[in-house]
Amino acid sequence: MSDSATVFVVDDDAAARESVCTLVRSHGAQAQGFASAQAFLLHYETSRRGCLVLDLRMPGMSGDELQERLVAEGIQIPVIVTTGHADVPTAVRVMRFGARTVLEKPYRHDELWREISGALAQAGQQQERLSDRVDIAGRLPQLTQEERRVLELIAAGELNKVIAKRLGVSLRTVERERARVFAKLEVRSVAELVRKVSPSRGKEL
Repeated sequence: MSDSATVFVVDDDAAARESVCTLVRSHGAQAQGFASAQAFLLHYETSRRGCLVLDLRMPGMSGDELQERLVAEGIQIPVIVTTGHADVPTAVRVMRFGARTVLEKPYRHDELWREISGALAQAGQQQERLSDRVDIAGRLPQLTQEERRVLELIAAGELNKVIAKRLGVSLRTVERERARVFAKLEVRSVAELVRKVSPSRGKEL
């Protein structure tokens, strides 16, 4: 595991919290424990990549209330919910807030680690997408107005001949503008272009 990834463990039960941290460290990843949701919010920095192992029932702010707070603040972090009191309405609620899974205590360590591994991989993908968006946002001002129009239509899935008709220009002109877009944004395929541009298309283009 990358030493830049951290598993944040929020559980008011000290023994349970330390057990998860020990498991994580035994697999070569970093772990940081918090006894309450409030303590986590106080110390968590959104720039830190990782995932959250979150107990559901805690004094003060509950696990699902913390999830709701993270969603409201636009904080994207993969969440694994653990609870000794699982029920269908609660499971539905936490999954609606984006939890990867709900594990009922007592769970098997191999089961928990499998979920943590998946969550850390998800966190890495989220970080990569964010990096792509930042990179593309910095390159977009290089595009001319004509190149931006071509980019919008490419990202919308239109073929070159359709773009030419929509813009009232020749197919050769579209091909030339498309090549310039690819060069300026440093992408090599339509798939790469769409992956990097589409999440921020509405704001950036």
